[in-house]
Amino acid sequence: MSGSGGGRWGAVVAVGAASLAAAHIAFLFGASSTRGRAAALVSFALAVAVCAFGVLLWRRGPPRRAAAVGRGVVAGVAVGAAVFVLAVRAANPDGVPTAALPRMATDLLTLGAAAGAVIGRTRARFVRERGRAEALFANLPSPAAYVDNSGETRRILATNAAFESTFDGRPGDALVDAIPVADDGPTLAAALGADGPVEVRTPPTSNGGPREVVVRSVRTGSADREYVIATDVTDDRRRERRLSVLNRVLRHDVRSGVNVIVGHAEAFAESGDPDDFRALRRRADRLVSLSKRGRDLDRILSGDVPEVSVDLAALAAERADAFAAAGNRVDCRVPDTPVPVVDNGYLGAAIDELLANVAEHAAPDPTARVRVRSDGDVAVLRIEDDGSGIPPSERTVLERGIETDLEHASGVGLWFVTWTVAELGGDVSVESDDSGTSVSVTLPAATGSDRPSPPPDTAISAAWTADDVDRRRSPGRRSG
Repeated sequence: MSGSGGGRWGAVVAVGAASLAAAHIAFLFGASSTRGRAAALVSFALAVAVCAFGVLLWRRGPPRRAAAVGRGVVAGVAVGAAVFVLAVRAANPDGVPTAALPRMATDLLTLGAAAGAVIGRTRARFVRERGRAEALFANLPSPAAYVDNSGETRRILATNAAFESTFDGRPGDALVDAIPVADDGPTLAAALGADGPVEVRTPPTSNGGPREVVVRSVRTGSADREYVIATDVTDDRRRERRLSVLNRVLRHDVRSGVNVIVGHAEAFAESGDPDDFRALRRRADRLVSLSKRGRDLDRILSGDVPEVSVDLAALAAERADAFAAAGNRVDCRVPDTPVPVVDNGYLGAAIDELLANVAEHAAPDPTARVRVRSDGDVAVLRIEDDGSGIPPSERTVLERGIETDLEHASGVGLWFVTWTVAELGGDVSVESDDSGTSVSVTLPAATGSDRPSPPPDTAISAAWTADDVDRRRSPGRRSG
């Protein structure tokens, strides 16, 4: 029954219980003993209660609850009838007087109807609460999985849409495979076994770049079942690091830059030496460049930049040519076929920053080797040098995207690289040995339907590091 089924079920319950109540009234007035009248009165009260409940369901009861109660009453009456038949058959021929059979049957039917109404209402409440829990589970904004933890490995029984769009796990998979955890933090089992939520870091997956996730286990009524909720706090942590970096820039870079400018200004005012003026101008230009970088970082992190598909091979070759034109040695080898990736307009500037770091940190007269390759559903840009390369504190920014009071980048350039790549769903890794340093940028390949477009604004890339390349370049560098 649907639609008006709730009203029909309520009417069935009310009419049936009213018939039983009428029979009990007759038994009440026909009883010859106080005990008989008391028994009839109790049965009458039960029938009236079931009848009133039926009327309530008939007038305004939810269809599902009314149907559950109605089916429960029907089942209870059937059980009462079966008990009556079995009792009569089991009794001796003279054990149950014939005159008592109608009252016995009515009492058993009433008791069955009352028990069925209670069971039906309880079942309806259970179904309603389970439906609410399932709806909450399905619509929870955080990834969630219903897990069987009875074995050595937690197995996924069900997942919500957020989990499926964030991780690769499906029902039947091992949870540890669905939520891989980086080696530099707690294991997933240890995190779920903790008393409260624990933050873990996941490596890049087919659904996106590395994430920082807070996992927690929510117990259920069953000892071998639990809900695992994974709240993605990547954006929150990025925002915190952004504030930390900007705070450091304001406290250190800007303050020290202003102090240098004031010092050279005072020296120039006293001596009029052109060298002091040139040093003042260089430092002022660096502060202006720093301000521009902060503005561009804000645009990147706010998502206020359009994305287009570009040919990574062509873009890398273009930026390598610009780097060579500034007097640096470059060995650039890229495929002839396009390597399409998504660009937010700042990928070229990120390549410029990595090349500029070669000029600043590598050995005298270094060679920057630029390589691009397509590897399935990702594209890889690799920039190598033949010197000492990026200092350890700078590598921490590139590899883990964090900095501390003791280890931090010397500016915002490498943060620009890290955040640009992260916003594009990519990852940055660094390898370093005695022969040099290699930085690999891995980006998701653009879909087949996307055709590479020209870089959105090559002026952005040139303006970003043109002055830095000249500033960082040592005398005597030559293009390759």
